[in-house]
Amino acid sequence: MYFDRCISGYLEKRDLKAKLRKKAIVKIPAPDYYVLYNGDADAPERQELHLSDAFLTPSPGYEWTAKFININAGKNKEIIDSCQPLKGYSELIGYMRECVENGMSSEEAADEAIDWCISKGYLKDYLLQRRGEAKLMLLNFDENDYKHALEIEREEGREEGREEGLEQGREEREKLEAENKKLREEVERLRVAVGTA
Repeated sequence: MYFDRCISGYLEKRDLKAKLRKKAIVKIPAPDYYVLYNGDADAPERQELHLSDAFLTPSPGYEWTAKFININAGKNKEIIDSCQPLKGYSELIGYMRECVENGMSSEEAADEAIDWCISKGYLKDYLLQRRGEAKLMLLNFDENDYKHALEIEREEGREEGREEGLEQGREEREKLEAENKKLREEVERLRVAVGTA
C-alpha cells in the first residue's frame, strides 16, 4: 500500500495518471524496499530477505527482495550516525524498550522515552511539535504485544533447541549404529577365525 501511494504521487506530479489507460508502458522508478529492524531478537546487521522464502511452494518468476538493516544500538553505526532522525528513532525505541523491561507501563515508558530523547536532543523538534502523535506511535508498541512477541521468541528458541536435540540424537544414533556394525563384523570375523583354527 505504501508503494502504491508513492507511485500514485509520482504519477500525479508528472501528470502521467491519464497515460495509464493507454497501451504504451508508463515508466516508473524501480523500488527499493528496506526493512529497518529495531526488534530485540539477535539479528545480523544486514541481510537480504526474499519474499519467496515465505512461500509454501516456490513460484518461479516472482520475487521481492528487501534490504534488511538492523538499527538497534551498536549496529550499523555508519548508517545511524549519518542520519540523525534514524539515530533519534533508534534511541527512542531502545529507551522505550528499556523502560518497559524495568517495569513501567507502556504509557509511563512512552512519556519517559519522549522526555529523555528531548533532553538528549534526539528528535527534539519533532517530539516537541508532535508529542501526542509520537506517544500514540509508541503506545502501538504495547507492552502486551512486546511480552507476547517475547513469548513467541522463547517458543521459537525452544523449538530450535528441540530440533537441534533431535538432530544431535540422530547423529549420535548413526554413530552408535556404525560402531555397533563394526563390533558385529569384528565378532563375526573372530567367530570365523576361531571356527577355522
